[in-house]
Amino acid sequence: MPMLRSGRVFVLAAAFCLVFAVPAVPAPAVDPNRAVEVVNHAVGDAFKTFAGKPLSRDEAHRRADDLIRRYTDLRVISAEILGRYWTAASPQDQDKFMPLLVNYAIAGWASEVTTLDTNQKISVTGASAAGEKVLVRAISTEPGEAPTPIVFVVSAIDGRLIISDAVIDNVSFIRTMHDDFTAFLASNGGRLEALMAAMQKKIDANAVAGAPVPPK
Repeated sequence: MPMLRSGRVFVLAAAFCLVFAVPAVPAPAVDPNRAVEVVNHAVGDAFKTFAGKPLSRDEAHRRADDLIRRYTDLRVISAEILGRYWTAASPQDQDKFMPLLVNYAIAGWASEVTTLDTNQKISVTGASAAGEKVLVRAISTEPGEAPTPIVFVVSAIDGRLIISDAVIDNVSFIRTMHDDFTAFLASNGGRLEALMAAMQKKIDANAVAGAPVPPK
């Protein structure tokens, strides 16, 4: 199963994409000012929860798991990632995939979020409407590293705003994961159970390597 593109800022933004959403008034389009509030809330919440905190592996996992399950729309994200394979999947397989996606995200990215440097900053620089979504532009800065541009895509889903994608140097998190997962499915007869087995294998490998361990 292909590895997603690496890089501290990329996986941090990817985690935001899966982790954060906040309540909002239902609307056909997203108010740019409200979208900026969402991104600032997400960034602030992550740093307040993890930056400079001497957390155990289990506690770091618990906090990441709590944020994901409280604030994301897993069904929407899963459908975006799997495309036609999601539509073709049985309701039972869909129900199995969503929590597995949470564990996959934690296993692959939680260590990046849970070891946030207190000197690292993510600052919003502007926002613009793009149809029914808003693109919130930001810059990540960290001592000794070149500034990295991020674009957070904010969408309205079922009456709340979510960060539905994060784009780093023109690389989309959702598109990258979609390409990786659908390429695997195309090579394995479209069988979602084969993808889930590969995801579980990667989760187990990361757990052995010392990454946060998904709950049983």
